Amino acid sequence: MGAVMSRFVAFLEREGSLRALALMRIGTGLLLWSRFAREMMPLRYLEPDRIALSVVFYVLSTCMVFGVFTRVTMPLSALMMGVIVMGYGETSVEDWSHHHTTLHMLAVWWLTLAPTGRALSVDRWWAIADAEASGEAIPSERGPVWPSLLLAMQVATLYLWSLGDKLSNGFYTGVQLEQISMRYYFGSAPPDALSWLYPVLAWAVLVLEVALPVALFVRRWQAWAMALGVVMHVMFYILIPVNTFTMQMLLLYLAFLDPDDVHAAIDRLLGHRAKPS
Repeated sequence: MGAVMSRFVAFLEREGSLRALALMRIGTGLLLWSRFAREMMPLRYLEPDRIALSVVFYVLSTCMVFGVFTRVTMPLSALMMGVIVMGYGETSVEDWSHHHTTLHMLAVWWLTLAPTGRALSVDRWWAIADAEASGEAIPSERGPVWPSLLLAMQVATLYLWSLGDKLSNGFYTGVQLEQISMRYYFGSAPPDALSWLYPVLAWAVLVLEVALPVALFVRRWQAWAMALGVVMHVMFYILIPVNTFTMQMLLLYLAFLDPDDVHAAIDRLLGHRAKPS
């Protein structure tokens, strides 16, 4: 038992570059704007609670994107997303209880557990300015990175739950995909020439949703797993109205990568060769 606890403590204390988590914070904030901004227009609904929710949404999501007062604004953003999805979810005309919006909420929750304001943020800008003014060392961009595992597990479990929903004869045979094509493209008369394609696509999705929750965690398999995952999600985005779900899933792929590798890749893009500090 003591060995298990020691490993658990070591896991919680493990530090790495926070840039990957900061990128996920920024990207998730932008996705919140894309998904909710039109529905959060202050004068769209003239009820006092909706006006207040609109103001809170714009203030906190802006702080998330730019990394302003993140120690306070990130927990408040997590609370806000809980109110939007679980408080207003089923009662709102916008259907905020959808699993796509739930994914946004959970992403904010897990990101709140990491000190993402230490990297790629206004908070860091201020910290550097204070350090320079006092003659101290530039603050580190390193910190606990264990929340990355929660984000990665969120992606993996989503694939597994999605797989569970597809375990039916209707999906195996391609009937459900044919119905989707009829809804969005062909009406009641899909081309006979495409009848063979539906079961092929159905089984391709099933295989990927079995493989990705494992392969994404294995370093030597990550390149091909991520490539196939990107192709799958881009096809979803092009062919059916999944909206911001695609980009949220792909953004969370950063959680599977070594945080210091992400840091080094950014340095390389900027022409720097320094190790993460």
